[in-house]
Amino acid sequence: MTEFINGIITGVVASIVFSGLVVFVKFIVLPWIQSILYDGPNLNGDWQLFYSTDSTSKSVGRLKLKHFGQNLSGNVNIWRNRTGEEVDRKMKFHGSFRGGQVLAFYEDEKLKGFIVGVVLLRISKNNEFAGKSMYCHPTQNSVEAYDLCLRK
Repeated sequence: MTEFINGIITGVVASIVFSGLVVFVKFIVLPWIQSILYDGPNLNGDWQLFYSTDSTSKSVGRLKLKHFGQNLSGNVNIWRNRTGEEVDRKMKFHGSFRGGQVLAFYEDEKLKGFIVGVVLLRISKNNEFAGKSMYCHPTQNSVEAYDLCLRK
């Protein structure tokens, strides 16, 4: 009977140690190796959001971006919606940067799962990102795609 209990305890301890090792490698070692091998622009910092690529358009929000290896994360504050009304939206932003492109997801912090979307942007010659933002419109029950531009 004691051998059986010792076997169970050994199995549980081994599972915990192995799970900890997997988490350590996935979230510490691999991002560290990616950051060493990464050879692209540094995207860290504050980026202004625009609903148009026109250089005269007004900023509608700000993205505070953290960049580590190919991984991106950050917080988005939007103060004007597409119709021009003032809003106060805070979103979480996470994704990756590969081959001059950003593929990221965002989700409203307050309405988790209600306002979610995808961003696909390509870096341009003057170090701004231009592309599309797609999301499920919460009241019209449709998928919307709009222009989006990020500038430092």
